[in-house]
Amino acid sequence: MTLIRCSFIPAASCVALITINAYKDSIIADNFDQPQHVDYCWRILIGLGCVPGAIALYFRLTIPETPRFTMDIERDVQRARADIDNVLNNGASAGVYWVDREAVVQRAQAPRRSRRDFIRYFRQSRNLQLLIGVAYSWFAIDASFVHSLGVISE
Repeated sequence: MTLIRCSFIPAASCVALITINAYKDSIIADNFDQPQHVDYCWRILIGLGCVPGAIALYFRLTIPETPRFTMDIERDVQRARADIDNVLNNGASAGVYWVDREAVVQRAQAPRRSRRDFIRYFRQSRNLQLLIGVAYSWFAIDASFVHSLGVISE
């Protein structure tokens, strides 16, 4: 995932250079007090920057739920089994999912997570140390970032 994100940074820089190069003569000819074509450039860049986010949002909203989520959270065992069968048996049509509205929903009687489970998990020294270490790391990053911006004045 990091490789994909890192490939967008040079791509964004190339789009910015192409946009500025396309408006280069107009930017040079503009009045220095009112650079109208610079305004066009940043609007184009902001608009194009929204495209990857819109594509990601579309895929995140339309991707089907995993069988594990269907079974654990929605507690619909039959639909989870049908999703798994669809993926394993029909490899070519793995992206095609259907919902049978008239099917009988079989609910699993599995215990839900509780506050007691949370306390029992973090009562273990190893897990508590991990939680404190991660929380402190994020706090240190946030505090140094806010301090570097000059938000905290002394």
